[in-house]
Amino acid sequence: MKKIKIIILVLFFSVTASLLSSCKKDETLQPTWQWLLKETVIFENTAEEFALILDHIDAARTTTDTYVWCGDTITLNGPAGYEPLSEKSAVEIIWSYRNEIMADTTQFLQDGVLSKVIQKYLEIRRHNSAEDAYYKMRLAIPADLYELYPRFWERVLTEIMSYLTTQIGGNSDWYGGTRDIGMEKNIYKLPWAPDIDYQDPWGCNCAAYYYFKDFFKDRSEGDNKKSTIIDVEMVQKISSRERFIKLGFDCETSYNKETNNYVVEFPVI
Repeated sequence: MKKIKIIILVLFFSVTASLLSSCKKDETLQPTWQWLLKETVIFENTAEEFALILDHIDAARTTTDTYVWCGDTITLNGPAGYEPLSEKSAVEIIWSYRNEIMADTTQFLQDGVLSKVIQKYLEIRRHNSAEDAYYKMRLAIPADLYELYPRFWERVLTEIMSYLTTQIGGNSDWYGGTRDIGMEKNIYKLPWAPDIDYQDPWGCNCAAYYYFKDFFKDRSEGDNKKSTIIDVEMVQKISSRERFIKLGFDCETSYNKETNNYVVEFPVI
């Protein structure tokens, strides 16, 4: 009888060890889906242009000769004045942004920002299911560019989210599931569109152009610090509430110090 008990115990521990080993092995074979956690960085070209603009401002303010910038003569006998520099800078950053959206407003841009995010969105959506809530898209904007005027980039992120979750991936009874030239044009026009939903500390709902210009004017005057009258966290909270009202899901942008990007995560529905 004692021998039988010993045999049973040995068999029990052997089976248990085998099961634990099997579970561990299965776990290592489970996909980690780390690729889903990666950020989709957008407007990298505009971020590079932003850095070049700052270099142009510094060079134009210290020149003692003619300064020509992208075909425009900014100064004949230097240094360049605050107003022409700030205006030129604001126009250049907007053109860079627009070229990443639609180089030609009569047709879709096949290698621009919107093509990139649509492809990524659909790639994630193929693997999505109701029980897998971690399937989300993470849109990221380089920190320096975002801090130029956070409210504008929050508006851009909201419009891109709306485009993806409705027209591109929404209910087929309401949406075609294809690109829409009108919606892409609205994103294209955002730098000049008044921000009627947001009351900033200036008491102005002006288009982003005027805030870009003010930023670059400060730079022209020699203020090289990243300063703004806008409370970034407040802007992010307000924008998140707007998304909840407009899209039905709540997502707030946050700063990722490891990648130096501002990131917003939203569900792929």
